[in-house]
Amino acid sequence: MARKKSLCVDDLEACQPFDVDKPAPTDSCEACRALVPDLEFVAKRAGLHTAAGASKTRAWLREALGGVCDDAPFRHARPLAVETFCVELFDEHEDDVVAAVDSFYAAVRALEIPPLDLEASVCVEVAGACAADAVKDARAAAEL
Repeated sequence: MARKKSLCVDDLEACQPFDVDKPAPTDSCEACRALVPDLEFVAKRAGLHTAAGASKTRAWLREALGGVCDDAPFRHARPLAVETFCVELFDEHEDDVVAAVDSFYAAVRALEIPPLDLEASVCVEVAGACAADAVKDARAAAEL
């Protein structure tokens, strides 16, 4: 873990440093909200937000997102709740998570405001882990 942090955060400046003082998620909503940036990171790293991303199939995206749960310890200072939530989410809703990520980035590629922010789509609609008023809505900021 220390070597990855050194390489990723310090040398390449490709990752955000952990906030070691940040408390672990206490419920499934917080765990889901912590997981969504990981989904976004994987999708963007794969270029899903670019025109070339349109050629990616859902099967390809499913495979790409499959490692998100395994990588939770590398992305979160206190990963157990996030990793556990992630595994359960993918066990129960993998197709819906893949569809939500795919739909979100299809709208981004089309330069449209997505019908739902990815956090709302995954945490409220797919997982049912959060109430609608508990998640951010980036669309509201875009409309101002």
